[in-house]
Amino acid sequence: MSYVPLQQALMSKQTIQHTVVGTSAKKKLRKFKEILKNQNWENITESTDTHEASNKFHKIIKQTFAENFPLKQPKSKKDTLQTTPGVKNSEKLEQKLYAKKMY
Repeated sequence: MSYVPLQQALMSKQTIQHTVVGTSAKKKLRKFKEILKNQNWENITESTDTHEASNKFHKIIKQTFAENFPLKQPKSKKDTLQTTPGVKNSEKLEQKLYAKKMY
């Protein structure tokens, strides 16, 4: 069997292209690719156990991805919802009607 060197496979033009928006995202993607490019892949490419090599490969990709693209939680409910003035007025009216019904 012949194997394509991992670095060449990862950095080839045949890899999946990601749609990136914004300059900071482009910088993060560039950094991600650079880290993978400079990664020592010998322990994976020289491994005779495919399951072990696959697990090591997945671990490296997952860790590198998590470092460069961390999940961000919204700071508050306001950050997730964009409430328009019309919706705010509707909420106020609903609260008034509910208060009248309760008393």
